[in-house]
Amino acid sequence: MRLLIANSSALAATIMWGAAVVATRVVVQDIPPITLAVLRFGQGALLLLLALLLIAPALLRVQRRDLPMLLATGVVMFTSFSWLFNTGLQLTEAARGR
Repeated sequence: MRLLIANSSALAATIMWGAAVVATRVVVQDIPPITLAVLRFGQGALLLLLALLLIAPALLRVQRRDLPMLLATGVVMFTSFSWLFNTGLQLTEAARGR
């Protein structure tokens, strides 16, 4: 049963990941890439923050020495990547995506 749940979860994650690329391709035709990145990850971050505040607020405690690495990771992974990915989907024609 555990294997079935694991495989089903992996399949669902793969389908959602693939659908997200298609949806992003459609949406960036009407919304600027940086706006989409902020909306997408900003909403996700707020929901996760609220969930952590309610369920496990102790997990939000971060040591001061870890803040620079957390900020750098956030900028690279959730700002730069999303913005560049969205811009690429906006500017690249489907025929060139080999």
